[in-house]
Amino acid sequence: MRGDGGEIQDKTGSTLLSKKIFCIFQNIFYLCLKHLQQWTAPLEHTNTTIIMPKKIIYSASLQDYRPLIWYGTPVYERYSQLYGLLAEGLGPEYAEFLAEPLVQPTKATWLSGYITKGTEFTKLNTERQEYFRGKLQNMLTRIKTFANELKADADPHRKELGELLGMAVEVPGLECVVVEDEKIVLVAWGFSSEKTSNSTTKSQSQSSTNQRP
Repeated sequence: MRGDGGEIQDKTGSTLLSKKIFCIFQNIFYLCLKHLQQWTAPLEHTNTTIIMPKKIIYSASLQDYRPLIWYGTPVYERYSQLYGLLAEGLGPEYAEFLAEPLVQPTKATWLSGYITKGTEFTKLNTERQEYFRGKLQNMLTRIKTFANELKADADPHRKELGELLGMAVEVPGLECVVVEDEKIVLVAWGFSSEKTSNSTTKSQSQSSTNQRP
């Protein structure tokens, strides 16, 4: 006969298993939705976002990056789920904001059919940087507002999706923002950057030192 502790553990394990199974089926649904949107896009109005075959737009060593974890799973593994969520809530431009990750143990690449090559934000001239800085901020504000709306929902699952979305759009560094024409794509999302963190810490340390009498 099991004690109360064993029963609680069994219930917790059952809940986690049910949540994982639900997420798997939801990922399959969103992946099907994503491909359906790509097939039907050319048949819609000419102002509709057209998605081309995907190409690698960014590659990086993971030495300076650490994956963000959501309920025991790396955030980047929820790409299909996030794509469908953004497409449904904010439209195709926002769904394509997150590049598709291909992650290996020591390196990763990110693909996009929304832009063909792109230029890193840090390599733009000052005028273009200012333009895209404003556009990036506007897009992030809309996405985070949407995420907060989900987190305020009475449905516990939608609350969790809001948390997931909020984590996904934390920008590791401006070198992870890739632009082309008027389009913006975020790579290395779902990761924290040790390089950026170290740079920020060093900058704050220098600032504190400079303020000492």
